[in-house]
Amino acid sequence: MDDNPNPNLWINKGTFVNFNYPINPPSYGVVTLDGLNVNGVPYSYAPFAAGGADTLTSQPINLSKSKIADSIYLSFFFEPEGNGDYPDPSDSLIVEFYAKGSRDTGWVMVWAHDGYAVDPNLDTLNKFTQVLIPVADSMYLDSFFQFRFRNYATISGNNDHWHLDYVKLDSNRRYNNYDIHDVAITNIPTRPLKKYFHMPWNQYLANASGEMAIGVNYSIYNNWFTGRNVNSGCIVTDYLNSIDTLKNYTASANNVNASSIIQLNLSPSFSIPTTLHGDNFCRHVVNEKFYLNPGVAEDDENDTLNFQQIFTNFFSYDDGTAERAWGLAGLLSKAALEYNLNIPDTLKAIQIHWAHLNQDQRKQLINIIVWQSLDFVNGVTDVVLYSESFKKPIYVDSSNGFTTYVLDTAQILPAGKFYIGFQLLTDTVYLGRDMNNNSSGHLFVNTGLNWASTITDTGAVMMRPMFGNCIPLNTPLGINGFVKSCSNILLYPNPTNDAVHIKMPYTAQWKVSIFNLQGQQIFNQIENDIMAEISLHHASSGAYLIRVMDVATGKIFSDKIIKQ
Repeated sequence: MDDNPNPNLWINKGTFVNFNYPINPPSYGVVTLDGLNVNGVPYSYAPFAAGGADTLTSQPINLSKSKIADSIYLSFFFEPEGNGDYPDPSDSLIVEFYAKGSRDTGWVMVWAHDGYAVDPNLDTLNKFTQVLIPVADSMYLDSFFQFRFRNYATISGNNDHWHLDYVKLDSNRRYNNYDIHDVAITNIPTRPLKKYFHMPWNQYLANASGEMAIGVNYSIYNNWFTGRNVNSGCIVTDYLNSIDTLKNYTASANNVNASSIIQLNLSPSFSIPTTLHGDNFCRHVVNEKFYLNPGVAEDDENDTLNFQQIFTNFFSYDDGTAERAWGLAGLLSKAALEYNLNIPDTLKAIQIHWAHLNQDQRKQLINIIVWQSLDFVNGVTDVVLYSESFKKPIYVDSSNGFTTYVLDTAQILPAGKFYIGFQLLTDTVYLGRDMNNNSSGHLFVNTGLNWASTITDTGAVMMRPMFGNCIPLNTPLGINGFVKSCSNILLYPNPTNDAVHIKMPYTAQWKVSIFNLQGQQIFNQIENDIMAEISLHHASSGAYLIRVMDVATGKIFSDKIIKQ
């Protein structure tokens, strides 16, 4: 599915076509309005900034030959929040009509809905509401008629979601004409893999039966006002050589009541053959074509859905779309995401989706870490395989882009568990969180006392280990080391054999701290002068982070020092 609305029908400013955000939509695929622009970037980096956000405008529609008696209505379904963030009372979704004509009336608001003081997900799981708006003024009946959806939101992040479905403009309708003649597949099927959404092909083959899920579920919605007897099935093919049919399921007919949803289950009782075709991008792909037949003539656009199970060069619990965010706070706090290798493999890179959420976190600092094991008893004897210091969160200008951190030295990992993650050297950071999948039993945090499971959290945090040869380059803008743009302190000599002199950016009371590559504090002192001299005589050779904080304001400056 293209994540932009059809340009033949729509003029898009920031909306996002997807199947991940809604809960129980009346059909597969919605358009979502939020606080991010079309590139997935906030309209403003000012914390909690609010204002006009996304706009979805129809192409001009010729109504010059229409009459009021034609009874033209615009209808649509809308849902707040879904799997995302619910709009607050100060937020709103509005609909406007455009009347040009000789009076040049411009845009006229014809409908609006405010946000919510209480989480609307608490009311009901099926929150889609249908709206009908009459085109009841002759000033709209010209050749330039348009309608548009707009939202007012917190524009500093992925906030305040509204989802739209079944947008329809037609004549000969009535104010109570809510009937939609369609039986539709409504959601992406559950993944055929038991644990991961993506995994490498060689790792799958090493334990194919253990990696497959017991069944695959998907839902269908009967939007008719009468019941329907629906036949359905699924055709499984080799996506890169579609003539190879791997399996053809035919499900029993199901009676679906009017305006109701049912869930269907297909058991993947087949083994994906070892001869599955691959491509030059380290991919092997299985296509699952789900279909249904409602036994009555209707618009068949929602009767077929194709889902690709992609075996690629990384593991992930997430499907690649961040409906919400997951945060880690506290100096030296650590987050570790557990994965498992069926056979030994070589770790080349780590990918992270950094979420936009009410702050610009590009000046934060982290240590990228790979662990062989974690000490869940005392938290002091973790086995660290790799650590790379003074990295930064980097935003990728796409709706769900991943930052790639290529390891300086590839890590040969044995079969079994390993952990990827980071340690926080400055302030709070936010990662993408996929609400349609779950990594909670595999995500662990350590805020200074011990490792703790996040099993009560929902969703899948978006960190991925990458293997093999199809590795992208480091994401630019500072990923190759510490960037001095946020450092206003002067260090000399650097590198040093012993003492280091620190010149502060201005006169104040300063708290000077030094940390090693493992994030352990080796020095902490209050300085009241603009100059300080710190001895590293007893420190081992290597890189260290110097952190200087203005005690009065909390403002932080950081830099890196090398002890020879």
